[in-house]
Amino acid sequence: MNKLIEYILQFGSLNQQQTDLITRKATVTALRKDDYFSEAGNVPRQVGFVIKGVVRGCYFNGKGEEIRMNRKID
Repeated sequence: MNKLIEYILQFGSLNQQQTDLITRKATVTALRKDDYFSEAGNVPRQVGFVIKGVVRGCYFNGKGEEIRMNRKID
């Protein structure tokens, strides 16, 4: 949880009540290779913060072409 709070603090400040709220509400989830965090057709119900690994994403542009993105997080 500390990495998430440190990241948020780069953009502003948090008081102790806000920090406590994040710590209480946030959960750590590990995804395995080929797991999906979010899939097309489903309404996202959560926000992710990646600490380590590779993030892959894709979307379709206006021509119907699939655009893929990869990013490695150390």
